[in-house]
Amino acid sequence: MAKAAVIPRHVKTMISEAALAVPRKSRDATALELMTGIEARHERVPAYETLLKMISESRSKGQSDLDAPWSLGSLAKHDLPTDALSDVVEVWKLCLAIGTPLTIREARWVTWLRSTIPDLEASDWDSETRLGALNGWAYQYALRERATEALGIDNDTWDLDTELVSMGAVVSLVGSPDKWVSCDQWCFGW
Repeated sequence: MAKAAVIPRHVKTMISEAALAVPRKSRDATALELMTGIEARHERVPAYETLLKMISESRSKGQSDLDAPWSLGSLAKHDLPTDALSDVVEVWKLCLAIGTPLTIREARWVTWLRSTIPDLEASDWDSETRLGALNGWAYQYALRERATEALGIDNDTWDLDTELVSMGAVVSLVGSPDKWVSCDQWCFGW
């Protein structure tokens, strides 16, 4: 019997993230999108059945209490630094306005990432753009954390970190956030 090809860690993470990002999307649709995305990155595409199994496994792990909606009351169990609460509350208000919940896990990431988003005085950003970026990055990091937990592996965010750090360079080169390109496009020409 032939030994199955080893799926690289970053491809496993990509599969788990896709499974968790849109849990109501069918496994079939998710697998087909993943096959296209993995192939576009010039990676070996796992068998369709393998993808279906991995999607099911990631989704079956369940959510932790960190994936519940954040509120001030959640601070009793999940403390956040008080100096970061103003940013968390502003991102929470943005989430309420756009109709998506801010999870406790995302709120934690807001506190950790808030100092990495360019300072308003040092850029052409307005506060709404900064909050949108902070919300988007917190979502991406929280999704990665959930995906790696589902896989039972360490949370490696090197690719996200690289893109986040490159963001400042892109802002200085391109100007405003509406003209950004992703790190893949900017660094690798993809």
